[in-house]
Amino acid sequence: MKGLLIKDIKLLGTQKTFFISICIFSLIMIIGNFDPSFIVGYLTFIFSLFVISTISYDDYNNGFSFLFTLPVTRETYVRSKFLLSLILGLTSCIFAIILSAGAVYITTQTLVTLDWVLSQSIACLVIFTLLSVMIPMQLKFGSEKSRIVMLVFYGGIFGIGAFITVMMGPENAQTLLKSILSTVSSMNQFIAIGSVLVVLLGILLSSYLISVKVMKNKQF
Repeated sequence: MKGLLIKDIKLLGTQKTFFISICIFSLIMIIGNFDPSFIVGYLTFIFSLFVISTISYDDYNNGFSFLFTLPVTRETYVRSKFLLSLILGLTSCIFAIILSAGAVYITTQTLVTLDWVLSQSIACLVIFTLLSVMIPMQLKFGSEKSRIVMLVFYGGIFGIGAFITVMMGPENAQTLLKSILSTVSSMNQFIAIGSVLVVLLGILLSSYLISVKVMKNKQF
């Protein structure tokens, strides 16, 4: 697995100009007084999305057929991708939070609180949830088909939300949403984050097991 991680990190090095541009763009958005939570989510998502691109590179020109002639098991391959997503996601999330906290201090001359840091971390948790859906789909369907499947998947979620809104009525749906948000916001920050982490770990484990099964059944 160490060799797979080194391969992907070296591949990351070839994209350094792109990532530097993203960081500069984020600085410009911070100067433009963008919402810090947007910056945190944006940077975390862009850096984490690199994991999906490494799968596309591996699959290019029947790359999997060559890769698995090496002493690499399919389960090890999946494990390396999830580990890489955690490394990139956590690193970019911490960097974005520090960057945003610095911007808040420079513009308002006030230090950020622990509650602020915890609230910004929620954006990172959402990104990891999205990756948990995207990685198995990328492995199953490949670059082109996975885009269509993802559109159908998120379109289905939007459709279910719209159907519930129509059935309940816009006012009742809005009241329900406000009630849920009010309940979450009234919870202790650590309990809320801990609950989200437990759910996220369950999603990541399920995604990992599904991805392993997909790779074991995949024909090259």
